[in-house]
Amino acid sequence: MNMEDQNKIERKLRQQKFLLTFFDPVDDYKELEVNGYWLIKHWNGVQKAWRVSIFTQETFKNYKSCGQQTSLLTRAGEAEVSEYKKD
Repeated sequence: MNMEDQNKIERKLRQQKFLLTFFDPVDDYKELEVNGYWLIKHWNGVQKAWRVSIFTQETFKNYKSCGQQTSLLTRAGEAEVSEYKKD
């Protein structure tokens, strides 16, 4: 890895460390509105670390809409599986 790539990685780690200061360390997943942007603290299973994503108002609405649809589909699928297991 060259020096430029190493610097990018270190800069991203510093940014994440700073963004995490907006959240209580005991919080799990959390959404926080800051100056018209949304910060979302979430677990990154690949990196095995808490990360913060930044959304504009519009992208946050899209994220929530997509997440709610996915959640509803997941719950519907779980209901179908539990109904199947009863038979």
